Amino acid sequence: MMLILYEAYVRDWKKPKPKPSQLQEERMDFLEPRNTVPKAEHDRMLQEFKEYKKHCSEILKNVEKVEPMMGKPYLKINMDVGDFESLKYQLK
Repeated sequence: MMLILYEAYVRDWKKPKPKPSQLQEERMDFLEPRNTVPKAEHDRMLQEFKEYKKHCSEILKNVEKVEPMMGKPYLKINMDVGDFESLKYQLK
């Protein structure tokens, strides 16, 4: 029985161990840039986001809370019909 355990230990000891150089190669592959966006497109997206944020803040400024005598309170948006239709068209 001791002989069997010793043989199993020797077999495990003789197995090749992974080389550390392979790990460094994988890390270098990990550091390569992937899925990058061109700077011009990034700047355009930031500008569109700023415009969208400004537009949303303008809409939120026109929202008021209405508390009727009977029923639940609700929110009312003071907006022209044309502006509303334009907003609907933009969101489609």
